[in-house]
Amino acid sequence: MPFIGDCRSDPVRRLQSVLDRKQMGLDKLQQTYQPILETLLESSTYEEQEEVLQNFRNIVGTIVILIEPLTALALNTELKATIYDASRFVIANCYITDVAPLQLYSSCIIFSPQQSIARTNFPVLSWLKRTPTVTYKRNALLRTLEGHTGHVSSLTYSPDGKLLASSAGDRTIKLWDASSGQLQQTLKYSDQLTSVAFSPNGKLLASGSQSGEIQLWCVASGQLQ
Repeated sequence: MPFIGDCRSDPVRRLQSVLDRKQMGLDKLQQTYQPILETLLESSTYEEQEEVLQNFRNIVGTIVILIEPLTALALNTELKATIYDASRFVIANCYITDVAPLQLYSSCIIFSPQQSIARTNFPVLSWLKRTPTVTYKRNALLRTLEGHTGHVSSLTYSPDGKLLASSAGDRTIKLWDASSGQLQQTLKYSDQLTSVAFSPNGKLLASGSQSGEIQLWCVASGQLQ
């Protein structure tokens, strides 16, 4: 591990730095990685610091995304921005990641905002003669769920926040995974649906239709009760 094996700084001082952070009540990730980053930068020349940041970003950034975000104190501004952009990229393209992961570079990068870190670090393939018009930078939109062919009339989250139900003028109710945005199942009815609501325990879904009827659906099976 570079932090331990690096002989360019005093190991006693490095150990004391780690112990001091334990006394500060910081979380484990911060206690582990903040002194490493600080020491690596401190013991590197100005020319080496960019490479150090890049390597640290590649290794620790992956751990952070998979486990939990490091606090702002543990990350410099550049690293924090990179991790945030990477998480937004993953959220926006999780469907493609599951279906065709090799398309992430050739297809997903070109739909990323012009000034996103993902796009500036991975240039669009040169053989692409025309690229789509995209926003200049990331906005508040995380993802768009597509599937209804009629206007969406109602939306509701399940009590545990894991499912999102939508009803529409195409006479269907769609249940989505609220985390990934993937479609879980489609419930079909004979009339246009105007509203949906989960029961308090999340096991039933009630819907209202233009005919004035109310339907009760079993969320687990998708069957009309």
